[in-house]
Amino acid sequence: YMALTELTVILALLMYIIIFIAAIALRYKFPTIYRPFKIPFANHGMWIVAMVGAATSFFAMLLGFIQPSQINIESSWGYQGI
Repeated sequence: YMALTELTVILALLMYIIIFIAAIALRYKFPTIYRPFKIPFANHGMWIVAMVGAATSFFAMLLGFIQPSQINIESSWGYQGI
């Protein structure tokens, strides 16, 4: 059950990374579209927010590959192979 939960979390974080990349791409593809919200510093602010969000999501995704101390498996490679 734990492996399935971790797989779900990793895939959800991957989708967040894709969303952050798509937000940057859409900002340049449709620059004149009305947006009900504003990010400070225009496109530079969008890059900062998206890169911080993507980096945080990527770091959290990497944490999913670290073996918890509650699971007793001999090697971490065996844990990641599950």
